[in-house]
Amino acid sequence: MSAEYLDGTLNQVQQHISRLQHPISSSRELVSLLYAPLCALGLVREDRRYDEVNAVSLPSDALQPAKHIPSLQRVLLEHVIPRWWDALNDEGNLHLLERYFYPFSDVRARESVLREVVCSAYSTLLSVPLNAYSLRLVVELVKRCPVERVHHIILDDAEGGGRQKKSVLWEDYIKSMVALPGKVANALLTGKAKAKAVNELGAEEIPPELEYGSYFADVCAGCEDLVAGTASKKLGEKKETLHSTSYLLTKLLTLGLFPAVRPSTPSQPSFFARTLPTIRKRLSSAVETEEIARYSETWQTLVQSFPTSHNLRAFLASLLGHLDLDRPLDTSSVSFPGLSTDHSVRSHVKREALLLRQLVGALDEKDESEKDTDELWESLSAVVLGGKVWGAVGERVVVCWVAGAGEPGQDVDVVALQRFLDRVVDVWTSTEHIKHSLLSFHRYMTLLMLLTLSHLPPPNTPGDITSPLSAPTTELAFSPPFIKSISQYISHLNYGVRECGMIVAESVAKRVGKKIGFEVKSQDGWARAVEELAHGRDVDAVLELEHVEVTEEEAKVMDEFLSYTENATEESSPRDGKRSSTPDSDDDSLLAYASSRSSSPTPSIISDIEKDPTLLGTNNRPVPKPVYLLQLGEMLRGGAGKGLGGIGAVAAVSGEETAEGKVEGAEEAGRVEVALGVAEELVRRRAGFGMELEENAVNLVHVLVGLQDNYDLEGFDVKRQAALNALVACCPKKAAPAVIEQFFINQYSTDQRFAMLNALAMGARELASLPMPSAAAVQPLTGDRVSFPSKKLPPALHRKYMEAAGQVTGDGNPVQKLLMDISKNAVDKTKEPVSEKVPELVRERRLRVRQPTKVTEVKPGSSALARSSLSSAQEQAVAFTEVAAEYFICPLINRFWLFLRDEQAREERTSYSQDRMWQYRGAGSGLILNPVVLSHFIATVAVLVHAARNAKEWLAVIAPDALELAVTLGTRPMSRLEDEDEEGVHVKLGPGEGDPEEGGGRKTEAAVLSTTLELALVVLDGCLDLDGGRSLGLEHTALLLGAGEWAGKVFALLDKGFKVGGGGGVQEARLKRAAAGVLLKVDELSSKWRRSMINL
Repeated sequence: MSAEYLDGTLNQVQQHISRLQHPISSSRELVSLLYAPLCALGLVREDRRYDEVNAVSLPSDALQPAKHIPSLQRVLLEHVIPRWWDALNDEGNLHLLERYFYPFSDVRARESVLREVVCSAYSTLLSVPLNAYSLRLVVELVKRCPVERVHHIILDDAEGGGRQKKSVLWEDYIKSMVALPGKVANALLTGKAKAKAVNELGAEEIPPELEYGSYFADVCAGCEDLVAGTASKKLGEKKETLHSTSYLLTKLLTLGLFPAVRPSTPSQPSFFARTLPTIRKRLSSAVETEEIARYSETWQTLVQSFPTSHNLRAFLASLLGHLDLDRPLDTSSVSFPGLSTDHSVRSHVKREALLLRQLVGALDEKDESEKDTDELWESLSAVVLGGKVWGAVGERVVVCWVAGAGEPGQDVDVVALQRFLDRVVDVWTSTEHIKHSLLSFHRYMTLLMLLTLSHLPPPNTPGDITSPLSAPTTELAFSPPFIKSISQYISHLNYGVRECGMIVAESVAKRVGKKIGFEVKSQDGWARAVEELAHGRDVDAVLELEHVEVTEEEAKVMDEFLSYTENATEESSPRDGKRSSTPDSDDDSLLAYASSRSSSPTPSIISDIEKDPTLLGTNNRPVPKPVYLLQLGEMLRGGAGKGLGGIGAVAAVSGEETAEGKVEGAEEAGRVEVALGVAEELVRRRAGFGMELEENAVNLVHVLVGLQDNYDLEGFDVKRQAALNALVACCPKKAAPAVIEQFFINQYSTDQRFAMLNALAMGARELASLPMPSAAAVQPLTGDRVSFPSKKLPPALHRKYMEAAGQVTGDGNPVQKLLMDISKNAVDKTKEPVSEKVPELVRERRLRVRQPTKVTEVKPGSSALARSSLSSAQEQAVAFTEVAAEYFICPLINRFWLFLRDEQAREERTSYSQDRMWQYRGAGSGLILNPVVLSHFIATVAVLVHAARNAKEWLAVIAPDALELAVTLGTRPMSRLEDEDEEGVHVKLGPGEGDPEEGGGRKTEAAVLSTTLELALVVLDGCLDLDGGRSLGLEHTALLLGAGEWAGKVFALLDKGFKVGGGGGVQEARLKRAAAGVLLKVDELSSKWRRSMINL
């Protein structure tokens, strides 16, 4: 072919395009100009109608698709379509225009021509201003050319074009395709383009095919079809297709089409929300076929080909978020449905884990490079351990996937489980996690750790010398970080966090053949459900077959077959060793009645009775109730003797329990139970009669405080607390000093110290005639003991469920709730009008409005209760305001200062020892300076100070002493532990990190800091109410200004994001509220007396 011919044909094509740009006289001429290029490119079949009007003819080799098709499309969009669209549509020749932008099925054009037409159409349509006609072309283009078809047109062309050129065309198409809905929306809904579209289209809504959600949902479905088509190709073609598909998936990832949660509206597209049902169908089969294996392998290759680890993390997070983790489960008897041990739930978990393995692959692929495996592990750790809580079912699915998903013929993947356990342990034992994570994430990590341990092979018995115990569990049990973290967990202020540490410690110890005596009292049943779940493994579950719809005839045949099988089994089953020969085998007269006698004793019980016949005749006589307080003390004294509960000391120390000890233990348990049941009632009845209560009050305090629950008695904590509360309320001058004296003795547990502090607080509020917290399980007895309140369970059941709800032990203590309510009311007072803050106006208004009542009104509905409360009020000879300073607050604060002096002196004497083991620490677990006990101690002081604000010593003695205690405990370290790091090295405190002038000790717990601020808030609020803050502001100016500066520094640090140990959630909000409240109160008080302070 000569150069002159080529130049001539090119000039002819350029003249043809130029004619399209100029005005056209008639539609006949336009049809001729449109038909000639289409016929030359092979995009239209030859038609006699168009041949007659075709005055222009172009050779078939005159047009170069890559050069001339974009020019023709642009000329048509700019010059022809706006003027001739309607005319061509009326004549039925509109398809001649449309063939320039997308292929028609009535003609088979060359692949190279179709490739240029489709790829150029996207770029050209988006490069010109959008109008009504071009919008119709875009909608039709999207319908006719989905992703999978365009991929076939571009990459499956065997005619020509190198691989590099095809890749460039595919990438350009992907860029134009993903930008299409955004550009259409911007053109339609903004500026002049919006008005033009409204006028010409008759509607301003975006076409449904081009809406963001539906458009990308179709793109995601096409991508999944492309993956399925890639799996069916040969190995040579598959490599190039995988590269193009991986590029498309990566582009969808960068666009955010892989969200970590299910979309809430259809306008939010999600890849797995659209494609996961289809993927499940392709992978669902009882037997893995070759087609399923190729499809799964294709997905695994695509996942491993992501260019960055961020893409892999987004893919994993989206896949986990779209799994069926919220399946409705029939677990009405389980408080936590995700922890159900039902077979259907375990089967469901295994099925989801198998889907993960088929899509992502196993975590121990031997044929993959170490780099790919490491990237997968890093991405898995970031997704699962990065802070997001995936729920109990999600955790079970992940652990089952790590274990191998229970594929047929494969054992549990111990190597992957060990690797995953190491990463979980790193997070679970970290100090930052223990101190600052919320309870939900603590439970999440604990369950993840226990599930991983349960899927590891069970350890062998300790006696088996040939095969040692499980190596992973043994290394974990003896690792220093794990042992150190257990001590941090059990000293945490939140009972739920302590529960997590105790469960893990018991599980690990059990797997290495040891036993820890933690008594985990689950508040809501979570710990019990976790332990039951860990007894089995999800990976061992048998997959249930999917539900298949059958016809009525098939169902009838199946029912007949099953009924025939059951009847045959019943007829053939032997009864009494013989086959039934009678036709009627359902005769009830042949069946024996159910036995009503108790089960026979086991051989071990018979042997014990033979050795000691006294076990057969145990004395079951009822224990008489005590009548006098001295008898009550004697009955309780046996349960408080060194925690032995009446059993011989030799037997208890040696670990042996003789038959005599069993009998004595049972009798002792009965005596303690009866004594506790009547203790409160007996104390309150003796309150107004003689000197019996005063003579026995101190003895009863010692007995009740040292009493331990050695027999697991029901309601033990509630009954003991009620008795202590009654002693403090009925005999405050004897009982309160005795309780305070025993509190500062280092021989009691944390639970016993809590009982003492609760008794002081609750007894003081009862003496002050203040209401008890409604949520408290321990309420003082009022009225007739046998009266049955309406809408309330019987006392025993009510007390049982209150204990189960965690309102007696753990975090549900009434003192903390009282302090929170008191501090909240103090902060809310700042919102009141100014007139309400002036004490003189308030007192004057009360004197004018509230006249003293001469007659006490008794309502007829509650006569018995009212008479009893009235008589008790008249009999009450001691008011709390009379005994608050002398017997409650001052002894408590003064003894604390003496105790703190002695503890710090002991620490100072032993601080010179080189070995930390011989250094004394006053803030150990269970001691008074431990944050758990110290925060409760401060809260108790705050409740006492609030109840005594009407005492005559309040302004002069109680308020300054309490404020000094709050400021000191909030700014100064109580123990040397607060000035040392985790390795015991002394750390110099810096600005903003714990300098006393900067708001608190370096390791001050959030609970201690919040309670000290709340104590200061209670004092300041009381001073403002009583005398407007005059005595505190003028006589203790330095203390007041110091409290304000301390609260200001704490609030500033919290506002900057400074983390306090044990903070987060409710505790963080409580701390900020208390600091802000102290700042407001100090500002209000100092602004009122500032001139006097300066003159002073």
